[in-house]
Amino acid sequence: MGRRKKVNVDDFFAEVDQTSEVHTLRSEVQTLKDQETELRAQIEKLKAEQSNPEDVEQEIQRLREHLLESQGKVKFPISKIKRNENQPRQSFTEEVEAMKLSLQQEGQLQPVILFEDGTLFDGECRWRAAPELDWETLDAVFMAQLDPKELRRKAYLTSLHRKGLNALDKAEALIAIAGDHIEALNPLEVPKIINRVIMRLKRNNSALPSNLQTQPKEVQEKHIRQSLQDSQEIELFLLYLGLQEHPATLNRNVFPALKLSSILKQSVRKQGLGCPQALLLNRLDPEIQRQGIEAVLKGQLSIAQTKKWIKDQNKQEGKPKFSIVEANTITEDDKEQIVREATNLKALNLEAWQNLEVIAKVKQVQRLLQEIKELT
Repeated sequence: MGRRKKVNVDDFFAEVDQTSEVHTLRSEVQTLKDQETELRAQIEKLKAEQSNPEDVEQEIQRLREHLLESQGKVKFPISKIKRNENQPRQSFTEEVEAMKLSLQQEGQLQPVILFEDGTLFDGECRWRAAPELDWETLDAVFMAQLDPKELRRKAYLTSLHRKGLNALDKAEALIAIAGDHIEALNPLEVPKIINRVIMRLKRNNSALPSNLQTQPKEVQEKHIRQSLQDSQEIELFLLYLGLQEHPATLNRNVFPALKLSSILKQSVRKQGLGCPQALLLNRLDPEIQRQGIEAVLKGQLSIAQTKKWIKDQNKQEGKPKFSIVEANTITEDDKEQIVREATNLKALNLEAWQNLEVIAKVKQVQRLLQEIKELT
């Protein structure tokens, strides 16, 4: 029988102390992770409840402070920071200029929040403004990575409560989210599906309640399942209602922005042209669109003023209100006006129909009605 190896008491207790310390550290790390998860959950809850944007910002600030306290901030190279491709907002012109001035005068007051791979969670205006001041690094804190699909959804909800998410950004983000969450759905068909269902409900006098997007989930689901039969339509409508978006509002005010011409889209994103004004200008020929962009931006024209500008242009050039290039860009108000026009035309007597101007108008209305039919 061999001799037992003598135990070194000092080494033994050193190992015990190390094991205990590791356990304590692991416990502390888990506590910090739990706190981070709780803060992120609180942010999500506030967004889902359509809370005041200031409350959402306050929770994001709490998350930032927690990350600062738990890990500290680091100087991170701007060149290694990646834009969140799931961020729905793409227009930042005014905010970046304001942030550049703030950074120049006050320095960086708050660190940006990054995911572990350097992707932005919060702080895009700082990231965009800093290179214009020749900065090479930004103060940053890091948080755990999210699933890409969940990240897109959370990024949308965050942007929803902040200034600057225009109809074009919103439309593209919502289509991408639908593609993420609904199998076998062609994202490009989303606006057509929404429009088709809304028009069908309207014809059947069963339009959705105007406040359905603010109702509890079970109320939304009950109403949608009573109104719709197609499983894909049900899933799509419930998805958007869960994002606090009413499908009828999207159909009327948001998805039409996808039909903007390329020069109008560029102006919305790069020059700050308002989407409502852009939609009005979209009815015009390309050259007149360019003139309209300049007039709206230079004169800071409101929607009403933009309508007047277009009306004045039509008078000067003798063009009809609707031009041929406006196919698939007709608003709900336009549709109602066309229906009224068509109804009035039916009441005309036979002699009036001989008037060439009236005949031309009839043909124009017929063409536009056909375009509406193709859309629905």
